Amino acid sequence: MQELCSFIANKKKDSHAQLIKQIYEYTAEAYCDPDLTLYRVAEHVERPEKYISQLFKEVTGVNYSDHLIKVRMDQAALLLKESNYTVDEIAARVGYNSFHSFRRAFKRLTGVSPSAYRQSFQD
Repeated sequence: MQELCSFIANKKKDSHAQLIKQIYEYTAEAYCDPDLTLYRVAEHVERPEKYISQLFKEVTGVNYSDHLIKVRMDQAALLLKESNYTVDEIAARVGYNSFHSFRRAFKRLTGVSPSAYRQSFQD
């Protein structure tokens, strides 16, 4: 009986890991879409939004929205270092409709404004 319970628990764990992997992959592909939401992710993986929200937090330790912001900001940091796009263009490229929201999120995550971040690599 214990073996059966362990087997079922491992299957469930594998299933959860696979689902989280799908969410990570989808987010990596679609982060630049300003309309990307937990609801869209849930549709993509064909699971209820509430289930996805709870599972993602349980498995990763962070909320999906925080993960999405991190993915976007990591890409923005890369573009700030390696491209000549304006900060406003970068904001749009990483999925922000509001340049103000982008700047605020970037500063909250990195501690510096996007312009100051870029400047630190040009000196």
